[in-house]
Parts: sequence; structure tokens; C-alpha cells
Amino acid sequence: MKFLLAEFRNGHKAPPLLAALVLCAALIAVLCDLPVAQAGAAVEAEFRGCESARVCRFRATSLEINGEALLRVRPDGEFSDARDEATVVAVRNRLNEVMSNMIHQHKHIELRGLRSLGGDLFAATIVVNGMDLRADPVLLELRERGASRAR
Repeated sequence: MKFLLAEFRNGHKAPPLLAALVLCAALIAVLCDLPVAQAGAAVEAEFRGCESARVCRFRATSLEINGEALLRVRPDGEFSDARDEATVVAVRNRLNEVMSNMIHQHKHIELRGLRSLGGDLFAATIVVNGMDLRADPVLLELRERGASRAR
């Protein structure tokens, strides 16, 4: 790259194909280094259901990662570490209840601090209508119940 710039400054022109290849390589390098979401930036998302207490699906219209339309996101919070089946099911049901749009409701959902966990799995702090899910009283109670059963 430095060679091409030096040659260009000296009045020599790089062959058009070579210049185009260098420009494409530079653009790809910049795009590959971009984080999924800038730190602290919120990504607006549409909830598509939770598979389990550990993974929920979202459609993020402002992002398309690896051509995937749906993002698989693990919510931040210790409640996702529940081990007994009853708590896992209760957490999944509560997540579905809190994030689902009902007939007369509209939920504004943001994925904050979205980051890759590898493969097609991401993690994020989920905020619904301005409330961090980690502060939901029912989820806090389930987290306590799951922790006491694990002992």
C-alpha cells in the first residue's frame, strides 16, 4: 500500500486493476474490524421468542450478521445459568411474557452491548420499554430460587 502511495506521489499511476484490488482489500479489512455494535450502542430489535432460558431470537433490522435475519442472543444475567428444569422453563416463560407484543401493547426492545460468543450466538443486555430485564422482579425471584436449589 505504501509503495502504491509513493509511486502515485512521484507521478506514476498504478494500473487501474491493481488500484481497484487494493481499494477492495482495504475496504474489506475495515469492514471485518467493525464490532457488531459499538460499545454502549443500542440495537433496536423485534422479539421472535425464546428457545430456552439461555437463548432468545431477535430480528434486528439495523444489522445483518453473516446473512442471518434472526439473531440468537443469550440475555445477560445470572438467571440464564439456572440448572434445574423447572426454573429453566419458568425463566423462558417469563422472558417470552415480558418481551412479546400483545394486542394492545407495543414493546420497544433494545439489545445493548451486543457481542459475539462465537458461531451464530450473541450476548447482550436486553432492555424492554426502558427496563433492563436483569431488574425484572419475577426473574430476580427465579434467579434466587434457582441458586437456592443448586446448593
